[in-house]
Amino acid sequence: MRTLSKAASGRTSKRGVTLVEVLIAVAFIATVAVSSALVFTVTMKALTFSKARGLASRLAQDRIESLRALDYTMILVTPQGDLDVSPGVDRTNYPAETFNIGDKKYARSVIVSKVYKDAAGAVVALSPDAADTGLKQVKVFVTFPSGAASETRPYTALISDPGMVVLNGLLYGVVTDTGAVAIAGVKVFIEENQTWAGVTSSTGYYEIQ
Repeated sequence: MRTLSKAASGRTSKRGVTLVEVLIAVAFIATVAVSSALVFTVTMKALTFSKARGLASRLAQDRIESLRALDYTMILVTPQGDLDVSPGVDRTNYPAETFNIGDKKYARSVIVSKVYKDAAGAVVALSPDAADTGLKQVKVFVTFPSGAASETRPYTALISDPGMVVLNGLLYGVVTDTGAVAIAGVKVFIEENQTWAGVTSSTGYYEIQ
């Protein structure tokens, strides 16, 4: 009986890598490389935007704190003439500023308004010529780079007069027409703070606590 030698019986077949398999491997590696590059690009853009936004916030906070450090009466309200001219920011008391940080351009502008809080707690702006209510609103606008374009964000703070004293009192009266006839249902309010208001009764009488 014929027997195979040990060398012949232990021999295994070997197959080389085909061209198709090489192409698949190359395509897979290329896909991974492109995906990694995209993730890296998106991450870098996010980090750059976050850094720019942080610098913008710091520029706004610096301006707000510099105004807080002033005496309340020295915080000048933006004139109506400046508000009427686009972009409607203060050009008289606090002219716009530009900064070059890391080869990037940042711009900062300000609006200071007289305001009051209504019954719902919302802040309502008054005319620059209105009487001071003891509360001013500072808005700082910072324009910063955002990719190929730029973005502008507002930062707001309220500054109150520390010398304002809260008083208890009663304001009352009677509303009549030119013929001295009482007028009912008339809303009467304090111009400096319109949350202080009253409505006349059937006799024209009102009172504001």
